[in-house]
Amino acid sequence: MAAIVYLIICILTGYCFLSVFFGMLWGFGEKSYGKKQIGVPDFMVIIPFSGFAGVMILSWLTYIPACVLRSVPKPLTTADIIACALALLFDIAAVCLKRKSFLGSFLSMFKNTRPMEAAVILLSGLVGSLIMISAFYLKDNEYYVGMSVFGDFATHLDMIRSFAYGDNFPTQYSHFAGADLKYHFMYQFFVGNLEHLGMRLDIAFNLPSIFFFTSVCMLLYAYAVKLTGRKAAGLVSVVLFLFRSSPAFWLFVSRAGSGFGEIYRALFDNRAFIGETPNESWGLYNLNVFTNQRHFCVGLTGMLSALILLTDNCFAMRERMMGAAETERGLKGTGAGLSGAGKIIGSVRRFIFSKDAWLPQKTGMAVALGVLLGFSGFFNGAVLIGCLLVLFVLAFAADRRLEYLITAVLAVAISSVEAAYFVSGSVTDLRWQPGYLAEQKNLPGMVFFLCMLFGIAFFIVLAEFLVEDVFRRWLIIAFSSPIFFALCFQMTTDVNVNHKYLMIGAMLCTVPVAAMLCRMWDKKNVIMRLAAVMSLILLTSTGLYDLNCLMKQNNYEMNSGFVFKRDDPVTKWVLEHSTSKDIFLADTYAINNVTMGGAMLYYGWPYFAWSAGYDTAGREAEVIAMFGADTPEELRTLIKKNNIRYIIVDQSARTSQWFELNEDNIKNTYECVYSTGEGEWEFDIYDTSIRCNHYSKDN
Repeated sequence: MAAIVYLIICILTGYCFLSVFFGMLWGFGEKSYGKKQIGVPDFMVIIPFSGFAGVMILSWLTYIPACVLRSVPKPLTTADIIACALALLFDIAAVCLKRKSFLGSFLSMFKNTRPMEAAVILLSGLVGSLIMISAFYLKDNEYYVGMSVFGDFATHLDMIRSFAYGDNFPTQYSHFAGADLKYHFMYQFFVGNLEHLGMRLDIAFNLPSIFFFTSVCMLLYAYAVKLTGRKAAGLVSVVLFLFRSSPAFWLFVSRAGSGFGEIYRALFDNRAFIGETPNESWGLYNLNVFTNQRHFCVGLTGMLSALILLTDNCFAMRERMMGAAETERGLKGTGAGLSGAGKIIGSVRRFIFSKDAWLPQKTGMAVALGVLLGFSGFFNGAVLIGCLLVLFVLAFAADRRLEYLITAVLAVAISSVEAAYFVSGSVTDLRWQPGYLAEQKNLPGMVFFLCMLFGIAFFIVLAEFLVEDVFRRWLIIAFSSPIFFALCFQMTTDVNVNHKYLMIGAMLCTVPVAAMLCRMWDKKNVIMRLAAVMSLILLTSTGLYDLNCLMKQNNYEMNSGFVFKRDDPVTKWVLEHSTSKDIFLADTYAINNVTMGGAMLYYGWPYFAWSAGYDTAGREAEVIAMFGADTPEELRTLIKKNNIRYIIVDQSARTSQWFELNEDNIKNTYECVYSTGEGEWEFDIYDTSIRCNHYSKDN
């Protein structure tokens, strides 16, 4: 019950924050940017944005007091009380400020709701529920983790449990405990707090994930309709977002066999993700990303909210420049027009030096938006970078550019303060690295890579770029900027993580693709309409098949998976006998019953830490030295140096190929406080705070 109350306060606080700082969102859906009546109900924007704002505000209102009060008993419980009290005070003040209009503005959100909006919510909610619940659920008192997500969930679940039960303040990365924190962890904190407040783990993880997945689709729909003036374009954009464009399906079919039976059998038997570019078998660009990186949709919700608020400035400049051009044409007809050079100078002056091009009209909105985006940095830093990239490009063709600048400066400043607190040194390692995963690291190679990744969507975007006016062309450039960034720069040790920028660009570019398809349909020509339908089939076939493969991979009966008893004795022991201050020395665990207990691992599965920028080679040498120490004195020195509380000796440690275990030395140095199993499957936990009861100086 406490977790439900917390969620209600979260949404309410976000809604009140919007009513104070973003009142312009009420009425947002009445007209398109081109002044065409569209009738999109306001709740399609306000509810998702309220969820984003509420989670940002209440999460940090909870985290900061919990961190400050970490030395008192139950710091997270105390922080929850403080955060909810502060949020409710703000909510009461906001309601009093609005008085009679508050209830009216809430009810007005739902005006003009039509079947199209219901279709978007039902479709996205259904897909979101399918993929989230299939990947992680509770059945017969056992947690099931799907095969498609177990890698990312190794860190997610461990971090969630470290907050729910271990009071992970100051926060450490659970797979590289004892070092600074380079991992964006706030969504795991939010979910862990829900479990701490009594919500079952799978519900606490799945419910917000489904909400934010649906929120992204609602915002994308509203934004697409606002840009195109067509509700059909909004729905098509959502469909294209859910089911990615790629030639992979048709290439797979072409190689499956010559007969229908062979093709059907190949499609039916296959469970692996398909694709023609490197590492697509990981599910780098399909729905699996949203399933295993639940924090991604939180960031995308904030990004789309920011675009919805600031794109209007681009069209304000468009109208101003077009109005000036109309005036100039009228003067030319009277013989009083400017010369060619004069017109150019006038256009440049209006574009760069006009006060309308710079002075803000909604300073409060820009400040509030910058704060929210800054808060999102440790929810998903990649999306924040992608959002700032798009806004930076948009600002060149927009009026009121200081609104963009205020938003960006505050977002960068706040996220930098967060990074300075959590991270030692630089958060990123930005460098020029053209090519991404393309086999040929040159322009033709990158173009070929995009063609093989996005299929005909790549060519449709180019076609739309050619037929649009200069301002909408600039929008397409802005939407594509994260893709250009991913192809030209590397942010971290692992270039694969750039896939998120490609997905951000692909999501935004669904809008021009949908606009082109609707334009084809409007021709009322049988051939053009047939071409539009066939294009939609080609655009979505791979994505639909990806969903099929995702469900197969996460079907335990079909493809097995990872199963953890809710009352597993090892998990229970870790939950009850350790906190975030207790570091475990063990073999390189990914996901098991120890990590399900929120154990802080000295050296978890190396890829997780390496890809985040940690010194895995240094830790590996320390692990080898500790497990292979020859004497109790040597072992105690190393254990003290690395702040190890517990040592786990199990079958994986005994059979390890990368270190030599001196189990007798561990037994003769520390007391075994937990043991289960027999023989080679014996599982022992040693407490380094307790000397072995038969230890003496003569050992």
